[in-house]
Amino acid sequence: MFGDEACSLEFVRDKENPSRLTILAHEFHPTHAYIKLPMDKVEVVATVNGEEKSLTFMPVVDETIGNNATHSSEYSCSADWLKDTEEFEARIVHLDYPGGSSDNKSFKFSQSK
Repeated sequence: MFGDEACSLEFVRDKENPSRLTILAHEFHPTHAYIKLPMDKVEVVATVNGEEKSLTFMPVVDETIGNNATHSSEYSCSADWLKDTEEFEARIVHLDYPGGSSDNKSFKFSQSK
């Protein structure tokens, strides 16, 4: 959660390609809606077995919902090591969102069963 519940990120593993993760940006108050992040990429540093690994999430361009290369509610990345990793600690290096920004926000990714 970023800002006073202004932005929440959901990390989703692609069921057909387990080496791919997608970020979905939401707001929950006053109503649930996808929100566009004003970013051309989202950098995440994951720690797996004591080793840091970088993930660069790029915008998913979709004109039907207004996502473009600099403002998107969906970002995606791929890395071979993801397919064999069910959980990891990570941090979002920097995030701009409507109404604010955040640096080095930590989280734990756990694959849903």
